Formats: sequence, structure tokens, C-alpha cells
Amino acid sequence: MRSSALAFLLLLPLCSPFSFVAPRRPPSQLPATPTISGNNVDLTPALTSHATEKVTAATDKFPALDCTVSVHLVVNRNPAVAKSHSAEAVVRVKGGGVIRAKVDTGDMYSSIDEVARRVSGKLSQGMMRALSYISSNGLPPNTSVSRIVEGAENTMFKQLFAQWNPPVKFDFSRGPSTSVAANAEQKDVDFAALHKRMAAQEASVDDGSGKVEVWRIEDMQKVPVEKSMYGQFFGGDSYIILYTYEKAGVEEFIIYFWQGRDSSQDEKGASALLAKELDDQLGDRPVQVRVVQGKEPAHFRNIFGGTMIVRSGGKASGFKNREDTDSYDVDGTELYHVKGTSPSNTYGVAEPADPRLFQCTNVTGAFSIEEVSNFSQEDLIDDDVMLLDCFTTVFLWVGGGANATEKKEAIKTAQ
Repeated sequence: MRSSALAFLLLLPLCSPFSFVAPRRPPSQLPATPTISGNNVDLTPALTSHATEKVTAATDKFPALDCTVSVHLVVNRNPAVAKSHSAEAVVRVKGGGVIRAKVDTGDMYSSIDEVARRVSGKLSQGMMRALSYISSNGLPPNTSVSRIVEGAENTMFKQLFAQWNPPVKFDFSRGPSTSVAANAEQKDVDFAALHKRMAAQEASVDDGSGKVEVWRIEDMQKVPVEKSMYGQFFGGDSYIILYTYEKAGVEEFIIYFWQGRDSSQDEKGASALLAKELDDQLGDRPVQVRVVQGKEPAHFRNIFGGTMIVRSGGKASGFKNREDTDSYDVDGTELYHVKGTSPSNTYGVAEPADPRLFQCTNVTGAFSIEEVSNFSQEDLIDDDVMLLDCFTTVFLWVGGGANATEKKEAIKTAQ
């Protein structure tokens, strides 16, 4: 069941989820000067000064983000190109965030002005959300803010979680870059290596024939699940599974804590804490594994012998949804998506499944694809192509600033 992220607020009563990395800049500390570079353009003092002034003004509105900026200016000498003056800005936010904006016009000063405006707009979107959160939760006005993006989480952010399992990302051979517009060699994607890597990650410790015990999180406590219901999960709940097996005559343990997509933050936090408590009771011998709905490893599916299903609904529990009612399917009709590679690891998931959004870009010079989590319309980037996977249909959203390579490669990816 959905709820706010109170589990984290209990651990950090004086901080917001955005307020634990980047300190505000002291008044005496000057902002870093933007790096200005260019191709086919005369970087005169007047042009450099204009670019520095405009971009600094755009980023200095948000001192808490502690930004560093690089600007690259390019003039296309082809007379057939009307908008031949290009300005591209890359803003790196302390804590791992990166914001990019690129503008082509017929005048370099106009391109600089517009790219600075876009940078300010993109920064203000995240900042306004953070300021609104700070205000609505009664936090101090001087609460620091940092932008954290998926795949670039720093150590301070990760330490707030009982266990951190970063998502698996596809490597599309992004080459190193020494400047904003450095040319990177586009390499063929090694699909065989991707499959081998996934096979290694899916390796199992045994055949799944060990002892299984399952608990569901109810009102912040673990409640035993009837054995007849082993393998049946509800997307609105979180569970703890203790798997016991023998290795070389020695008893070994694995503690899985499974978190449903619609489980409340309270329940997810409780599942991590109670898993750690169970680990302590067993003398710190078990291996803890966090499992999120839709990302179940092969061994986790194997221990249920092909009978695992994920149903819609769940039990209302947690601090923020105590007034909710339990929700389960009651009409006797459910649609499931059945998948797996063998009878032992086959499982079914109640539909509909959530769509997935991917960003297709070659901002570094090499085409790459990255998934956008918890996305909204604001995540559509004008300078790139966005791919929306609805399982039975794939949509391509082409931004106005997307280049020909991004469009071509995105179409190939969708196919």
C-alpha cells in the first residue's frame, strides 16, 4: 500500500531526503568560474565574459546545489545550416547530478542567453520541489539540498539504508571524454557479454530444495505466513524469507526481504530492519539480500519451485495508512504475466505492469541508454529521445533538440 517515506524520516528527524550531502555556500566563498571552450569560434574576451556572466547568473540562484559548469560553443561553417551557432552547457551538481542543455540559433550570443535560461529552468524544477518539501514539513529554512540521481549515489546517501543493492545497468560502451564535446568512438554493443554477465549474476547457491520460512510485514512486525501460501506475494506488502541449506555439511542461511512495488515506505523500512534483527538472532551468519518486485533473482524463484505468483493488493499497515483498508482481488478473475527459464523458476505477475522509460542520448559522443525511475512528464528531456516501453507497445518521444544520431539509434533500439 502506498505511503510517504516516513521510515527514513524517523532515522533522520532533522533532515529531508534531499538534505544530507551538499552544504550551502558560505557568503565569503566565491562560486567556481565556468569553463568556456569552443570549436570554430573565436573566444574573444567579450564572448567569454558574456557566457560566464549569463551561466553564473543562472546557477548562482541555487547556491545550495554547489554547481560547477562547463560551456562549449561551436560554429557550423556549413552555409546551408541556418542555426549554425551552438551553445551547450553541462552543470554538475555536487552529489552526482548532471544537467545538460544545448541550443542552436543564428547568433552565438542568443544561443548563450537561451542555454543559460534552460539551465536555470532545469535547476529550478528540482529546487522548487525541495523547497516545497522543506516548507511543508516544517524543516529549517537553511536546510541544505543535494540532487541525487540513480546510478550516481554517493557513500553518504547509501549509508542511510540497511543494505544497498545498486540497480544493474547496461553498459553501451560509453567512451571517456576529456571535454564537453570530445569525440568518442562508437563501439558495437557486445550482447554476448551482457548475457554472460547476467548469467553470472543469476548463479544459484543450490537447487532451491532447502528449508523455507516466510513472514509478512504487518503493523511493523513480521507475521508468519501459512505454508499453503508460500510463494504467493502481494504487490502492496513486504516479506521476509529465511532460506536454510547445507554446504559441505555446514548449515548456511540466506535472508531475503522482498518489497512489493506498492508496499508502503514504512513496510519496506520495517522489512529491512527486521531482516537485520533476524540476522543478529542467527549470529550474523546469514547473507542478506534485498529483492524488489520484478527483480527477483533466479534462486529466489527456485526456492518456491515454480509456484511463485505476485498478486495485486495487500494489507493496510504502517504509520501513514492505518486508516486504509486491505485490498485484494475478490471477483475471482485475475490476469497474470507468466515468465521464467525453467519449470522451477517460473513465476506469474498480476497485470497491468508499470511501463518503463529510457533516455537515449549521445551527449558524450557515444550513444547510450539509461532507465529513468519513478518518472513523470517532467523527465522528458528536449535534447534527447525518450523510449517508453509499455510491454506490448513501444513509444518513442523525440525531443525538439534531439540530433540525427540519437533518432536513428533510438529507432534501432526500439525495434
